Amino acid sequence: MILCIETTSHNCSVALGIGGTLLDCIEERGMGYSHAEKLHANILELLRRNAVDLKDLKSVAVSAGPGSYTGLRIGVAAAKGLCFSLSIPLISINTLDFLYENVSRLHVGDVYIPVIDARRMEIYTCTFNKDGKRLEETSAVVVDKDFFHYQKEHVLIFGEGVEKLVPLLPKNYSIVYDVFPSATMMVAASFIKHESKEYEDLAYYEPYYLKDFVAGVSTKTLL
Repeated sequence: MILCIETTSHNCSVALGIGGTLLDCIEERGMGYSHAEKLHANILELLRRNAVDLKDLKSVAVSAGPGSYTGLRIGVAAAKGLCFSLSIPLISINTLDFLYENVSRLHVGDVYIPVIDARRMEIYTCTFNKDGKRLEETSAVVVDKDFFHYQKEHVLIFGEGVEKLVPLLPKNYSIVYDVFPSATMMVAASFIKHESKEYEDLAYYEPYYLKDFVAGVSTKTLL
């Protein structure tokens, strides 16, 4: 039994997998980030309604990012805490990788571009071909006309943040809507990593932040 945790986006998602197959999940998606309030309660509810005890967990898988800095910290802290207390291993799954794996099973294209919102006109992204080979490595980029440099290929773009791409989209680019990071997408990959004992170092593991945290300035007065 593997617990999967995904908190890189607005979706707060937890799932249970057994033998690489999804058993159950709980997801809460909103415009704000309420992971700190929701995550632990959702984990306990997921275990309760499936009659699973904490001691039944064999490992915990966490979405590695890139994504929300705060969301990543909350997810990784919860995963590490469970692994330390239960003496079980930690598994890390790259967020853009499992977005690609999910979409490529359902949609046919020449080039696949998963994206995650990085606020303003920035996105976190990388590029895969139809065989799963990375054409471009993960980066934080500003969305402008230079981003759309594939001219002949049928390109599929998907993930949280695709709306900001629509005004600049060339004809050979298509958007796959309603695709966002979910713990359900981590179940198969986490089982493979568990079976091959591809674990993280609990003491030193850090998620894939990609960018440093920048605190916003509140517009509210104290009085």
